[in-house]
Amino acid sequence: MTCNPSTLVLITADPNHPLALHAYRYVKALLAANHSHPAKHTVAKDTVAKDTDTKNTVAKNTVAKNTDTKNTDTKNTDTKNTDTEDTNAMAVAVFFYGDAAHTANQLRWQVADRAHLTELWQQLSHEYALPLPVCVSTAITRGITDSDNAQRHHLSGANLAAHFALVGLGELATPLKLAKKVIQF
Repeated sequence: MTCNPSTLVLITADPNHPLALHAYRYVKALLAANHSHPAKHTVAKDTVAKDTDTKNTVAKNTVAKNTDTKNTDTKNTDTKNTDTEDTNAMAVAVFFYGDAAHTANQLRWQVADRAHLTELWQQLSHEYALPLPVCVSTAITRGITDSDNAQRHHLSGANLAAHFALVGLGELATPLKLAKKVIQF
C-alpha cells in the first residue's frame, strides 16, 4: 500500500456492524468525488491507474493547491516521476484491522436483505484500483488466510477474498503518517 493519501480510513468494525457499511459508503463517495470515472481495469497489482485525461487527473499536490479538479495544473503532474505519480494520485486509502478482517473472508455469506460488504469492497477495488490491505495478524487469528500464510502456519486452506491482501502493520504506518486525516469506523 504505497500511497500518499489525503484520507486514511481505518476500518475496525465487523462487517455485520452498521459502521462497516458506513465506511464503505464514505470511501465510495470520496473516490467518486475525486474521479470523474473509474480507473481502467488494466492495472498492475499495488498501483493506482492513471487517468489519461489531464482535466481529471488528481494528484496530491494539485488537491492541496487547487480544489477545482477540472482545471488541474498539468505542470504539477508533469514534473513528477511517472512511477510515483500513480501512487500519489490516491485521495483515500483503507486498512482493515481487528474484526474488520472478517470482511476479507471469501466464505462469508450474507442474507439477502443486507449488503454483502465483501462483494461491495471487491467491486470498489476493481473499479478504482483501490488496494484492500488487511492486517495479517488479526486476519489469521480470525481464521482468514491466503495460500502463503496457510502453508507457513500449516493451515488446511486459504479463504482470502479476491482483491484483499494480507499485510503487516508496517503497511499501515506510512499512510498513517502521511494522511491529512484519519477516520476510524
